[in-house]
Amino acid sequence: MAGAGSSKEMLKLATARNKKAIDSGWVDSQPGSPDSGLAEMLTAAGFAEAKVVKKNRDFCALAIKQ
Repeated sequence: MAGAGSSKEMLKLATARNKKAIDSGWVDSQPGSPDSGLAEMLTAAGFAEAKVVKKNRDFCALAIKQ
């Protein structure tokens, strides 16, 4: 699983919350934004129908694992 956070605070929170999964290699959390190619990253990682929904400064990435 890969995730991207648009702020240092959210990245820090997500990293702390998912430390065990990150340490085991199941999760990769990186700084990013919805405009930094997030949908393309998900598609390259094997996800289908990747979409990024933006509202104001918030976003959510949706995709289906094949």
